[in-house]
Amino acid sequence: MIKTKFKKRRYKGYRIGSSRDLTDSEVESLVQAITAPPDNESEVLGGRGFITSTQVSGLGPVVLKHYRRGGVFRFFGANRYLHLGGLRPRQEYEVLNWVRALGVSAPEPLAFIVKGGLFYRGWLVTQEIPDEESLARISLREEARAFSLIKKLTNQISVLIENGVYHVDLHPGNVLVDKSERIFLLDFDKARIWRGRKNKLRDLYICRWRRAVIKHGLPEGLSEWLCAELRRSYD
Repeated sequence: MIKTKFKKRRYKGYRIGSSRDLTDSEVESLVQAITAPPDNESEVLGGRGFITSTQVSGLGPVVLKHYRRGGVFRFFGANRYLHLGGLRPRQEYEVLNWVRALGVSAPEPLAFIVKGGLFYRGWLVTQEIPDEESLARISLREEARAFSLIKKLTNQISVLIENGVYHVDLHPGNVLVDKSERIFLLDFDKARIWRGRKNKLRDLYICRWRRAVIKHGLPEGLSEWLCAELRRSYD
């Protein structure tokens, strides 16, 4: 994975990293945005983060990802992480830059923000994708349209497989579709490099996708079509 070069800024205890040369007013606006009470907060299907959309002076419409722990760990501090390795927001920021360079359609990362030391809170700032909707929601309302998008999706997954990128948590809630029917993949915070066989990586993608379709009561065809396309490519 190519490491992203970025500039570090500090503001009122917050550490901000970005490959952009952020102005003082942009840094201040970002911190104000992540600390403001959310009025349009939503949870990513099956994910570990909450997202809010807002307007940031100098950056335009952005999406803020608030990192939160899932499972039993949420009872011990849902929005705090133990800093034993890499910072989760920074990792996702770097992975997004990496996969976009490979040709994967993913939101443009603008900055990552952390606050704290051994225990920290984190946020990721990405450019907002206008007029988007998740593939999960589309499938519940327009099955035929959702099925017609599977080929575009498997093309994106194939890029990940060919380059040894294991997303770990790719499901219909992490796939956005804009009004031009372009596909965008989200939630790369736990993605990692895969050094095994491509067929095995393909099967991991299929297994995670199928499990999400069943768990959330989505149309079975959403799983069947994706499985068929990926198996055809890697048989």
